Amino acid sequence: MAIAKEQLRQIIKENDIQSVGDIYNLLKDSFKDMMQEMLEAEMDVSIGYPKNEKCELVVDNKRNGYTPKTVKSQFGEFEVDIPRD
Repeated sequence: MAIAKEQLRQIIKENDIQSVGDIYNLLKDSFKDMMQEMLEAEMDVSIGYPKNEKCELVVDNKRNGYTPKTVKSQFGEFEVDIPRD
């Protein structure tokens, strides 16, 4: 998935990228956000309904909070909240 040059320039401007360290910090934060969203999507599929569903659900498996976990990646360590069912 390639990002257009205009989008990259906008990201650089919005995040005040001045150094390679700034790029790594942005990548680390983006990676963490993507990982968290993938965990949420996996839970949606696993239990069969999206988060914050307001109707009465008749299911055996329901969301039950989060467990914090430290993940080690090439971008360093960061915390994600693992959804529980």
